[in-house]
Amino acid sequence: MAQNQAEVEDVDTEVEATAEETETEQSEASKPTFIDAVRTIYEKGKGVASKLFGMKFFDVAETPEFMKQYGLRGDKFTIRYGVISRHFGKDKDHDFPIGIWEQIPEALKNPLLITKYFSDDSRKVQKGYRIYTDLRLEDGSYITVCAEVKNSGKNLEINAINTIFGRQTISSTHDEIVYESPKITPEQKSLLNGNNPHQYTKAQESDISEDKVSDTSSNKQ
Repeated sequence: MAQNQAEVEDVDTEVEATAEETETEQSEASKPTFIDAVRTIYEKGKGVASKLFGMKFFDVAETPEFMKQYGLRGDKFTIRYGVISRHFGKDKDHDFPIGIWEQIPEALKNPLLITKYFSDDSRKVQKGYRIYTDLRLEDGSYITVCAEVKNSGKNLEINAINTIFGRQTISSTHDEIVYESPKITPEQKSLLNGNNPHQYTKAQESDISEDKVSDTSSNKQ
């Protein structure tokens, strides 16, 4: 009798554990992603997006192991909503078509270059790292995009994305190259050297209507 009772308790424990695991998986699956935030800004404007995502942080991509030897120690790349929001309507170097945003998670894991980024001309104060990659526009042309990241500190091993912007050339003063992809092509090197006269197409300007990116002072990040 006692054995039967023990078996029942074991089954109950297993069922509870399975239920908790399933609930956790469903919760993770239902969490909004950074692309959800981007799409909301495009479709409904920053005012709506700010109410939904205003204080949220998003996982963007897992950090490849090879990057950790160059100083990107965090297990994942993250971005907060405020960083996403301030890119919209800022200037042509930060304001991307939605198709570029959608390529960023995979692009981060396959960079052309990784550099240490210094805030001073003498390269004594390292601000973070820059990850350079090329992303494809709808018309088939490519642009060079740079993600600037830093380790968040405070015992949190994550690589926090501080900004993402279109980049024409690598700074010979502030960038110190620590990694170059062994698969980089001559065309990609040309992009990185600044031979990229058309970073953006006119079609990009119509992707975001002015009323969707305009933001009241109360909603600014």
